[in-house]
Amino acid sequence: MAGTAFVKITGKINTMKLFGGLWLKICSAENLHRAMLRAAQGKRARGPVASFLADPGNELDTLRQELLACCYRPAPFIQFGVLDPKPRMISCASFRDRVVHHAVCDLIGPFLERSFIADSF
Repeated sequence: MAGTAFVKITGKINTMKLFGGLWLKICSAENLHRAMLRAAQGKRARGPVASFLADPGNELDTLRQELLACCYRPAPFIQFGVLDPKPRMISCASFRDRVVHHAVCDLIGPFLERSFIADSF
């Protein structure tokens, strides 16, 4: 059956929808560039963002090659505490990882949003 795959989970067969070529679209140079620009909005002066943007062609090409070769590994989260309005710990992904997050979410978001109810936000 074109467009579907069967997965056996706990004795039941479920049908998953496949979106052909989605991984290649996520890993495309254009999508990664768009994702980099979105991830950098309002943060261009910060150290890690500025160093990534100093040589975006090389950084994005390396990231793309890692994604296509399935050897990309996210960096550990950076953790820091804030006190306003109450004490809490914040976990922050590296800029490189945020580029990947945007690249994935920009393409799968529309597929997921179609299944949401009208008043979800």
